[in-house]
Amino acid sequence: MRAILNAALAAGSIAAAATGIARADADPYIGEIMMVGFDFCPQGWQAADGSTLSIASNTALFSLIGTQFGGNGTTTFNVPDLRGRVPLGIGQGPGLTPRTQGEAGGTETVTLTVNQLPAHNHVMQATSSPPDTNLPDGAAFGTYPAGQAIYDDGGGALDHQFRPDMLSVTGQGQPVPNMMPFQTIRYCIALVGIFPPRP
Repeated sequence: MRAILNAALAAGSIAAAATGIARADADPYIGEIMMVGFDFCPQGWQAADGSTLSIASNTALFSLIGTQFGGNGTTTFNVPDLRGRVPLGIGQGPGLTPRTQGEAGGTETVTLTVNQLPAHNHVMQATSSPPDTNLPDGAAFGTYPAGQAIYDDGGGALDHQFRPDMLSVTGQGQPVPNMMPFQTIRYCIALVGIFPPRP
């Protein structure tokens, strides 16, 4: 019975290898990246944390990923740094920006500029009450008696400006959060295993 079971397991392993199924088990593809729910990477795996590795000690992995994630290419290379980052598929999706292998980008916060705000006006408020003070502090424009013209109906050029502080300034220029809901987890990259066959 044990011999039959061992034969079945061996046949299953051969079939899996023949079909090229990607898997995070005892024999992963070198350079394969997996996520784990525990706080370490298993033996034969390296945290995908941007670490600098020796080419001499990791020739197979270097031959696959090169220096696209960093390193001097002579004695060292870097693994991907997925700390606080989300993996993104390479290529160009419909209507999207082209992305290349090893590219990094994005930011956790964004500070908006004037050019990013919709076109808008600030309306100056007035009151229908008649004016009753000569002091502008804490006051508003009032409505003058009939017959006393103080407004222009649009015929004249707007070639004068009030003091800039006639309209109060709002906002503090703080960065805007730019992150989707997330759950942190550990990424590991395989240092040893099966060298992936090219298509």
